[in-house]
Amino acid sequence: MIVLDRKIDVAFRIHLAGEMIVQVCGLRRPVERIHQRPRPAGLMTQAECLWRWQMKIDRRQPEELRRIWRAIQKDKVGAGALTILKEYGFDLDKIGVEPCTWPGIIASIPVLPSQRARSRLLRPPAALRSASGFLLELARGLTSPYSHVEARAPRAGVIYTEGSDELDPRNFLKAAEFLEKVLSRKWVITEHNPLQNAIASLRWEIKWRTKKPHDKEIVDLLDAAFRAAGFKKGFQMQFESLKKAEKFERETRKAGRRKLMLRSPR
Repeated sequence: MIVLDRKIDVAFRIHLAGEMIVQVCGLRRPVERIHQRPRPAGLMTQAECLWRWQMKIDRRQPEELRRIWRAIQKDKVGAGALTILKEYGFDLDKIGVEPCTWPGIIASIPVLPSQRARSRLLRPPAALRSASGFLLELARGLTSPYSHVEARAPRAGVIYTEGSDELDPRNFLKAAEFLEKVLSRKWVITEHNPLQNAIASLRWEIKWRTKKPHDKEIVDLLDAAFRAAGFKKGFQMQFESLKKAEKFERETRKAGRRKLMLRSPR
């Protein structure tokens, strides 16, 4: 069973390499073979929205976020926290409620999952090395005056000859250079704890804007948000846990960087 799983994994990696070559080189495929997946929402560049695309929080409807935020503003504890933060220069009431703004992020925190954070090395499949050499050989054949390159798509019943857009040597060289860059670098993927990441980001932002952590106000805001989202017990976290969440988030990011800096075994 283990051998079978490894064969499936290798086949899947080779398939991914083939898909990358097709996209970079601009090769055409039969229409009936194309299965397009819905495009994800655009990636945010703002620091306050970094966790949003990782956790796909944009699936929560803006109307529901506004409902929760209005409940926070009407809540006695939540309104008190907003007033104190405003006195220190962070007026959340003036910011619109959207998935990528702080009011929207605060309203979204109650529905974020809490899962294990980890970082892992991602090694490029060995098939990419063969694909890079294959692309370079095609490029040399297309640019050599004493070579003639043709390609045939059996299912489409189409033959591509030199001079066509599909056999532009620049595309093959570009794809080969891209694969070489991928293969020459070390890759690490860091997966954050959604709930911890959002809380730590909120604490960082408040400390940066007000020069104080305001842990009591953060707990009051989140307690009002959890109750508005339907959690009767409110926000089940103490002041000390907020500082720990920020520390764990820092350690999660440092762990990924440490793995990048480790020397690979010879």
